[in-house]
Amino acid sequence: MTHLDPDAIFEESHNLAVSFSRAERHILWRVLLYYNGMELPGGYYIGRERPPSLRELVSARPDQYDILKQAVERLRTLDILHEESAYVCRKEVKYRPTRTGRQVIDDLFGALWRREFGGWGTLPTEKETDSVLAGEQNEGLLHRYGVRQFLELKLDGADDGFTLYPTGSGPQPDAIAEYEYTYPRACEVQTGHNDHAQIARKYRGFVQLAADAKKGWKPRVYWLFPDGETAARTINILERRVNDFDFPNAPFENPSEYRPSRLDSYLDPVSGTHHALAGIETFDTFHKKIMSQGNGA
Repeated sequence: MTHLDPDAIFEESHNLAVSFSRAERHILWRVLLYYNGMELPGGYYIGRERPPSLRELVSARPDQYDILKQAVERLRTLDILHEESAYVCRKEVKYRPTRTGRQVIDDLFGALWRREFGGWGTLPTEKETDSVLAGEQNEGLLHRYGVRQFLELKLDGADDGFTLYPTGSGPQPDAIAEYEYTYPRACEVQTGHNDHAQIARKYRGFVQLAADAKKGWKPRVYWLFPDGETAARTINILERRVNDFDFPNAPFENPSEYRPSRLDSYLDPVSGTHHALAGIETFDTFHKKIMSQGNGA
């Protein structure tokens, strides 16, 4: 998909948004490719390794750095890219699109994308939205990274049998697989949003999934976080909002001090401190899984 002639791409998009420079359009095109799970020059692929820097994202030469910096600053001023950087697997990401940015990307490249590639996303397991960007409507890059990492690194045995962003009544996990002869498996990615009630509703839904499962076939719900602090804060939310949620030593006074391995140890039957929770099987973080795969360069 990256074989398209960049000059042709930018010439076509030029007529749709004359106020954007070639450098600005180049950044947004590469954001679209990365977001939608296409391999970029240099081998960068969302969820498979640490994310590229902005320079790596657009394959910039040293003599283009000043132009690149100016383009990013203008896109941030226009509220197309988030003003503040985020850190994914401890690497700075400066190119997260805002809601406005998602719409601009669609205006610039939506018709081209649909015409050239005859479809929407990159996996048949993903639901279609109105946006040319894959994933949930208005999904942030951090969350998108986690969902794709679950599938790309085949965490908990993830494979093509998983449906990403399933639809249905009530809160849904971010990925789920239900097989006739084994237990259902699901993944929930939490990146620290402020809708505490939604987090609680999701957990209750996972508990119900366990209740509905065949006798003796406990479902596995794999919770994935950007870092240990977000995991500990999520436990605090559940501790306060779900009556039958009882996690050892929670709520935590200093969530930043907790590593996911420490939290996960409470759920590990081998460690001797096994604490069964119907809606949680495993805690993990983006960075830990990338490093364990040897993709931390």
